[in-house]
Amino acid sequence: MVAPSFEVTVDWHNNHPVVHVRGELDFATAPTLYSALKDVIQLGATEVTLDFHQVTFLDSEGLKVILRVHRHLRNKMGAITVCGASKFVAKTFEILGLDTEFGVTTEEHRDQT
Repeated sequence: MVAPSFEVTVDWHNNHPVVHVRGELDFATAPTLYSALKDVIQLGATEVTLDFHQVTFLDSEGLKVILRVHRHLRNKMGAITVCGASKFVAKTFEILGLDTEFGVTTEEHRDQT
């Protein structure tokens, strides 16, 4: 069986990075996201948006990366925001009480804007 593809790309809008994530964010792929986030922080970003509209799965390793980067940005008076999350991904954040911490918006919210 072939593993689903995973991809992270970054677009910059007015010095604000939008990190697009596609596929399953798990133990095997979390380091790729961490590397991309570390790169945008090294370029001076303090406000980062994660576009999760193509994330199909999120486990504890993916959450750990997001929390680690969030803490780092918060120390620089910055923040990380998650947009376009599926119901499953948004529910994961909600159960852990992290939905308001990251300003998680769902695919449905995105479609209404």
